[in-house]
Amino acid sequence: MTVQDLLTGLYSEEGRQNPYPWYAELHRLGPVSAVPPRAEHRTVSAVAVGYDLIDGLLRDPQWTKQPPPGWEDHEILRTFQTSMMFINPPDHTRMRHVFSRTFTPRRLGALEPVILRVVDELLDRMADAGDGVVDFVADFAYPIPALVMAEFIGIPAGELPWYRDRVERIDEFLDVAGKTPQRLAAANTAAQELRAFYRELLAHRRRTPGEDLISGLVEAVGSGEVELTEEELISNLIVLFNASFVTTVYMFSNGLPLLLDHPGAVTALPTDDDLARGCVDEVLRLQSPVHFLARAAPEDTVLAGVPVARDDNVLIIIGAANRDPARFPDPDAFDPTRPGPPSLAFGVGLHFCLGAAVSRLEGRLALPRLFARFPGSRSPRPRRTAAASSCAASTSCWSAPADRRPAWPCTRRWRPIARPAPRPARRRCTRRPSPRRAPRTWPRSAPAAARSSRSPRYATSASPGPAVTCRSGCTGRPGRGRCPPCCTSSAAGGRSAASTPPTASADDWPTRWDARW
Repeated sequence: MTVQDLLTGLYSEEGRQNPYPWYAELHRLGPVSAVPPRAEHRTVSAVAVGYDLIDGLLRDPQWTKQPPPGWEDHEILRTFQTSMMFINPPDHTRMRHVFSRTFTPRRLGALEPVILRVVDELLDRMADAGDGVVDFVADFAYPIPALVMAEFIGIPAGELPWYRDRVERIDEFLDVAGKTPQRLAAANTAAQELRAFYRELLAHRRRTPGEDLISGLVEAVGSGEVELTEEELISNLIVLFNASFVTTVYMFSNGLPLLLDHPGAVTALPTDDDLARGCVDEVLRLQSPVHFLARAAPEDTVLAGVPVARDDNVLIIIGAANRDPARFPDPDAFDPTRPGPPSLAFGVGLHFCLGAAVSRLEGRLALPRLFARFPGSRSPRPRRTAAASSCAASTSCWSAPADRRPAWPCTRRWRPIARPAPRPARRRCTRRPSPRRAPRTWPRSAPAAARSSRSPRYATSASPGPAVTCRSGCTGRPGRGRCPPCCTSSAAGGRSAASTPPTASADDWPTRWDARW
């Protein structure tokens, strides 16, 4: 097959579900292959799959990232292009220096008890599920990095469900098939909302600093110790959180089926720390969290006999480089004791993933405890291979033994199965409500972002009215005739004696904000 045939197949649904046969065919053509000029990839001159060639390109600072055309017109692309992950030196060097000072061995050591606590709590919940169904990704793979990074960065845990929805929209846009107008619009909206969220959080941390990453960065930026604007800080926080925990989610969800196919490794994992490290590295090699990158040539050059013009891009396939038979004998086999070079799962060079050490630490600590708690686990059904995408994830299934259940069914990517608690039926109250003190409303003088309806933290001036208290002690909203199920009558309810809620003083809103965090 030609390079064009292989790329077409790789971008098909079949290729996205199992890209590795296509990668093997590309390897047979050589470490790099010329891409015929076509309108759909007019800026791509070559596709690289060889480990040594890709390692050299990523380490060469002259091979740079190019911004997409029209990036100034979209909030999500502006966020990317003002973060260290997507820009080139000297701005990249300036920003990375600020954040690399925070990912120190001391901070990583402080994260270990946090990870262990989070893992043990999640395993307890999974064990309490009994014979029920548990979504492995939603109940284990996702919460670990999300809760750990939230505590490390300084995001309140109560905000994670709201935050997750925005991260998913950005992640869908980053997928290789995600560059659609609908996903771009959703990612733009998510970026706008996240920027407003961080502006409020940064203002709060200035008033009440803590021991988290955001507090330290706010102090450094405010004192002029670092060359970083607030907008650049927000862009980097958005990208850092997304990159730090999404890759870990994929590591767990892709790695579980691989481990379950090797019961010997699963049995030894809880008592062998070296094996745990090897398993994490081998999972990252076989199932890279990121498959595709691109670098632009600094000048007219030739790569392994393939000419590349200046400013033309080379498509770099990390997932193929990690299975290069020239560097990894029997590259498709899972071997946690494999010698040889490290995988390129987290990149290398200038843009090496800043959260790589955190992801590896989470995997090394969580997987042994998982299999120590649920030994003898098995895969209940055949699994699909990871999709070939910029952020690929596989479907993960797991079943514990009958006496150590739960069982995990397949889910699409890593979205959880919704299992909302049943809502009690509402009954109408016939008892005459007596007014009580209404909640203070958010002053209209507060910032527009603070008065946004997206968060339940605030009572806004657009609320339906003051809360009322029935004589039986329950509460409801006037004008709707609804009370919680403590009332037993089904007739229509009364109305509030109060007409309009009082307005809080403009001096109250910072106090209310501080109290809610």
